Amino acid sequence: MSCTNFAGGPSTEKNRRDLLAEGEKIFIKCIYFITILGLPNTSGLRKRVGKTATKDADVIILMRRAGAIPIAVTNCSELCMWYESSNLVYGRTNNAYHAGRIVGGSSGMIFSCVCSISL
Repeated sequence: MSCTNFAGGPSTEKNRRDLLAEGEKIFIKCIYFITILGLPNTSGLRKRVGKTATKDADVIILMRRAGAIPIAVTNCSELCMWYESSNLVYGRTNNAYHAGRIVGGSSGMIFSCVCSISL
């Protein structure tokens, strides 16, 4: 598998590891085509409840090689089509600081996770 680094040059094992800190924990949106082995993969669709990923997506393989540790998939709107993090599978993601507010944005769950860890 070949890859180009952000500077535009050919990627080497050393500069791939420089892209992410060794041991960096990452959250991934629960999107149909970005799968993490063994984790839920609903994309916010009721029809996909109970589906788990049978393999890592190519991007996850590359991120693992760069030292990242995927730890969770996060809530998103149905098929990531809407501007909020709400669906009929997991419901609405609330703001970590004010439960009466949404987190905002389709990636809001990721920010909610980060905020709740830092509380």
